[in-house]
Amino acid sequence: MAIEVIRSGKDHSSISYPEKFRIKVVKEIERGLLSKEAARRKYGIGGKTTVLSWCRKYGREAYPYMAGKIQNKPRTADEKDKRIAELEMKLKQKELAVDALESLIEVANEMYGTNLKKKVGLKRSKK
Repeated sequence: MAIEVIRSGKDHSSISYPEKFRIKVVKEIERGLLSKEAARRKYGIGGKTTVLSWCRKYGREAYPYMAGKIQNKPRTADEKDKRIAELEMKLKQKELAVDALESLIEVANEMYGTNLKKKVGLKRSKK
């Protein structure tokens, strides 16, 4: 596979890689044979984001545009099922916590004759 070198300026050169080569690299990454950095080193690809941009363009998986915004997605059905179960458990815990707090507010309202629930939509009076 021929790699075309395009020169611009005195010391700066950029390399244009054939589309078939780019797709081959992305497939190796998505199969788990190489990491993006390992592919870059193996094939002598310059630029730290070159391979990432290829993955975004030719890949089938989601590649985050900003670090920390998207967590790594589980790849297998078992991992996805585990993640779903984990999220359902967290949701159930949060629902129980809300129920407990609402019960506590009801008891406090009865004991002290107050209304502790926030009334949505009411405007505060100006003093």
